[in-house]
Amino acid sequence: PRHDLLEGSWLEQHGLVGSGAGDPGPVWSDSRGRLAVALAGISQVAVTGSSFALKLPVGHRPAALAEMNDRLFVANMLEDSLTEIHLRTGAVEQTISLGPAPPLSAVERGERLFFDARLSHDGWMSCHSCHSEGHTMGLLADTKGDGGYGAPKRIPSLLGTAATGPWSWNGSSQSLQQQIRQSVRTTMHGRPLTDTQVHDLAAYLRSLPAPPARSRVDRELAGRGRVLFERHGCADCHRPPHYTSAATYDVGLVDELGQRRFNPPSLRGVGQRDRFFHDGRATRLEDVIEKVRHQLPDDLSDDDAEALREFLKSL
Repeated sequence: PRHDLLEGSWLEQHGLVGSGAGDPGPVWSDSRGRLAVALAGISQVAVTGSSFALKLPVGHRPAALAEMNDRLFVANMLEDSLTEIHLRTGAVEQTISLGPAPPLSAVERGERLFFDARLSHDGWMSCHSCHSEGHTMGLLADTKGDGGYGAPKRIPSLLGTAATGPWSWNGSSQSLQQQIRQSVRTTMHGRPLTDTQVHDLAAYLRSLPAPPARSRVDRELAGRGRVLFERHGCADCHRPPHYTSAATYDVGLVDELGQRRFNPPSLRGVGQRDRFFHDGRATRLEDVIEKVRHQLPDDLSDDDAEALREFLKSL
């Protein structure tokens, strides 16, 4: 606490009170002290030259920067365009379309909104900030989205989320649209969304496929694991084909507010995760089975544990 973290360093602050800089992306600099930062969430590029420091508007979600002949070219990922910035003057010279621009579908409009930090208070965060590329950054977050502020929860993946309702860890949102409105209003502290925005965001989320299974699995061993999964009642909460269910269950886990009942997350792609349970208490699939013994008998043999783990990796 007493150490000066900025001692001997150079700090350029682009996010200010009243003007956030959500989802900063690629950085470009040169030996002349010029600097550019793609602020992907607010569709701007912060450019610092010898005599200016500006935040310039560009296309939707600037995702790459390249310099040539004192011109900075910005690749706008969700607009299929390039923005050209003059590094000596700090002026936007032109935007170059990379092809025809047909009308956007609801899914495409929703994708733009998902990556747009301007939906949040002062542009500090987007949906993507926590649910990276529609997936998850894997950390815990303490939000008001489920009414459980004070009990940080693991950020769930949104891949395949259309089939995993109800939403939030306590199953309090009965529709995807309700969860979208709640998240923007309480977690992101943004203005209320319009009906069209909610419709488009829901369309984008419904388009996200479920996460893939592990590519290398012992099928025979996984088959034995499937039998064990059903025998030990795992399928009562994690029901095929999406390996979740609509109810909440007391499974012996308690959060900081005393909440004991949780909606089971989908196990699709569970072999790809590195955090498990609402609080991320397990960091390996092996720990879920062998240490936490989640809803499993104490006398589960090592061979059965291995088979069960292989089955989970196959989902």
